[in-house]
Amino acid sequence: MTGECPRGHFEANTETIESKCVVRTSTVTDVTSSLVVKAPAAEVSLPVRVGPLHPQRGLVRRTTRVVLLALIPIVVIVAFGRMRDSLSGAVGQVLVLGPWPIMALGALWIAMVLARGAVYRHTHRDLRISHGVVLDQVNLAATNGVPGGSLLGIGLRYRVSRSLGHSSESAGLTVFASGQAFALGRWLVVVAVLGEIMLTGRATQVDMGALVAALVALGSGVLVWTVISSDSRSSRWVVSAADRLVRHLARVFPPARSMNLERSAERVRSRASSLVRTRGLALLLFGALSTLAGAAMILVVIEALTPATSVDPWIILRAYLLARVATSFIPTPGGVGVLDGALTTGLIAAGVDPSAAIASVMVYRAITWALPIAFGSILYLCWRARLSADADVDAHVHADVRDVAPVANVRDLADAA
Repeated sequence: MTGECPRGHFEANTETIESKCVVRTSTVTDVTSSLVVKAPAAEVSLPVRVGPLHPQRGLVRRTTRVVLLALIPIVVIVAFGRMRDSLSGAVGQVLVLGPWPIMALGALWIAMVLARGAVYRHTHRDLRISHGVVLDQVNLAATNGVPGGSLLGIGLRYRVSRSLGHSSESAGLTVFASGQAFALGRWLVVVAVLGEIMLTGRATQVDMGALVAALVALGSGVLVWTVISSDSRSSRWVVSAADRLVRHLARVFPPARSMNLERSAERVRSRASSLVRTRGLALLLFGALSTLAGAAMILVVIEALTPATSVDPWIILRAYLLARVATSFIPTPGGVGVLDGALTTGLIAAGVDPSAAIASVMVYRAITWALPIAFGSILYLCWRARLSADADVDAHVHADVRDVAPVANVRDLADAA
């Protein structure tokens, strides 16, 4: 019949197909085996041990590190032995400070904290003085307490600014403008102090060099702000150079492709221009005031410990400022060790009694180095706790909204019915 296949014929065809499949499968297997046999074996060299490419260099580095670590306590012990009498005398003098110097130091610390907070306050119109104090003290806690803490301080200030609702451009401008205000304010004080010393005929060659450096630093700061805040050819060139750098960076860092430098530069330029016009002078003056408050702490301690000795305050200011400027780029946390030695040496060279000089530096560093670590850490923890509390409140509010929305919809349907 049409459309039907005899049973025997179907079975025969099935056996034929199976035999052909077996033959082809065996053929493929044979070919694959022959290829594997004929292929040259790849030689893979496995490292016998993991170690530096240059063992001798690694040994030298480790030896140098061990020697340096061993030399540090030796140097400290030798220095302590040589200055034992001066250190013991300085500690004794610090312990006998009267109530009026202590009250004056407390007032100067408050003035310094408020002045530094006012710098941040003037970098953004929505910042309050309390926000500025948090930004400043958190930055000082990171800078003084952690090696390489300057970068950590920048990141923390940026995060705090962003948590206050500021845009990325505003947060970056706050960090940059505050740093410039402190640096340029310090250089402005240097120019004023060295200018007075030069007018009275007491300047040295070191003073002349420091004055030239201060004037160059102030001029460079003015030039930087001119480029940032104005739509000039130089500012457009800087933006185009940065845009080329970002395009090259995007090859290895794809998220950089989403950056629009021209739009961000326009927003930064507008904010920077408004900042320079309306609050530039205030930033400079508060930055200078923070520097003067630190110098006044040393003057208070010296006057309290050596009231009979007439030390020129301008010479003390010069020693303080030159030490601060000379140790501005020291990588140790807060310039610990280096700034202390430079300040002590400068004060002794200015005619201050060694024990009084060491005592004043100890008090100054306790207030400006140790105290911000504790105070800034507390403020940072409070800020984190407040962020967590705000996040919990937002979560509860969103949960209540999700629970209320279906009830409201049902009620609306009932009213419509």
